[in-house]
Amino acid sequence: MPELVFPGFVIVCAVVAVVVYAIARRRRAARIMATPVLIGEAMERRGITPADVAAAGPDSDVFAASRHCASCVVDAKCRAMLSKGAGDVPAECPNRGFFDRVAAHKQSVTTDPPSFSPEQPIR
Repeated sequence: MPELVFPGFVIVCAVVAVVVYAIARRRRAARIMATPVLIGEAMERRGITPADVAAAGPDSDVFAASRHCASCVVDAKCRAMLSKGAGDVPAECPNRGFFDRVAAHKQSVTTDPPSFSPEQPIR
């Protein structure tokens, strides 16, 4: 009866898969580290501060937005727009919705009048 090659083949495939995965992760990490994160400049351009982000919702949104910015494929377009001092972030920006939500919250907080009158007693 011939010996089975299958267990050895499975081990070789597993090792190759781990090596490929490790190389892909290392390349992605190197790309992210080499890409300047422009989220701070884009927030400043929109008039958004870290306090506005904290007031608008959970802190995890800003972490997700930072990850999106670090792995963005339109970073050159964003960098060019920011350097020109142009208005808004590019339409392709993955954080456009995040910026819009925070800006809308900031606008609603600064424009809504208080819901009570100072003359009314608090009960």
